Amino acid sequence: MEQLFYWYGVFIGSVIMGLLIGLIPLIVGLRMKKTELAITGFVCCLAGSFILGLYLSIPCCIGFTAAILILAKKREKERFGTSELYCGGTNGESNCPWYQSGSSEHPPRCLWHGENDPFSQHRNSVQK
Repeated sequence: MEQLFYWYGVFIGSVIMGLLIGLIPLIVGLRMKKTELAITGFVCCLAGSFILGLYLSIPCCIGFTAAILILAKKREKERFGTSELYCGGTNGESNCPWYQSGSSEHPPRCLWHGENDPFSQHRNSVQK
């Protein structure tokens, strides 16, 4: 009878720890709009908790969370890239929130990219 309670404890402990650790990539993935990776990470953490306990579920959590953050960062870079279509486009239309259409004195430009990048100006002033 004691062994039965032991295995119930192992099962319930694995479920609880797998769920708690799996919530990390699930929440991060859903916030970063990476639903497939979020759900896969949650399931892997839960399964890893049954296989090797915390020794497998924690690395799964770290790996999936890192993958979600890296891919979200990559998507953000592509979104705010320097492509002509994004900053200015061919018709002067722009999706860039920092785009200035220009005037007779100044050509159209994006305040974010190129030499007008506010972060590159800050980096240049810090390096001097």
